[in-house]
Amino acid sequence: MGKSGYLPDISYNFGFFRTLGVNCLQGKDYTGATAALYTLNSCLGNEYMITVNTKQYNEAMKNLDAFICNNCTMIVDKIVNKGEEDEHVKQLEIQREVSLSEVVIFDVALLEIDQILCNSKTVKVWTCPYCDKINELNQTKKIQNERVQPFFLKVVASPPEPNAYMINRLGYPERLAVWFYNFLEEITWQEYLYRTEYQNQHGTDMEFDYKEKP
Repeated sequence: MGKSGYLPDISYNFGFFRTLGVNCLQGKDYTGATAALYTLNSCLGNEYMITVNTKQYNEAMKNLDAFICNNCTMIVDKIVNKGEEDEHVKQLEIQREVSLSEVVIFDVALLEIDQILCNSKTVKVWTCPYCDKINELNQTKKIQNERVQPFFLKVVASPPEPNAYMINRLGYPERLAVWFYNFLEEITWQEYLYRTEYQNQHGTDMEFDYKEKP
């Protein structure tokens, strides 16, 4: 899908600030690690940039709750060999995930023999909006804020504040690391999309070995 704009080769910044961020995190320079990711994110430009907003992130995570349809499947993208020369996207077929916002649960009357076995006159079911087939609620797997990894929302929460964890000083570094790598995964996916569009526009991929740059 082509874009009207012209994507610049910003591979130097991608490589430099990614490495800087990881090194800062490993060196316990949490301010530097956070600043490096914010700068890396800004390199992506408005179209690919990750939103940093706790409220929007919580809403997006809430919308991840879903039912698994027992009757149909869906295709998802997974990055293979991330960060390597042969990095590419592989498509996987998994059972259909239906957001709870798309699900309407209703009661269906049971046959007399089933009423005796189930000790109920009705059973709760829902209809998949994609295959239009009925799933029994008690036979449905529910996903709560988890997906085939990795998955991408294009939004992350704001970084944790150290003052909130003064009682447990060991809590802040671990929480910051989780936030850091979640943010980095989101950025990496947008980098892939950015590079793909760059290649479409220029006929070649960007050079990511920033050490060779002046």
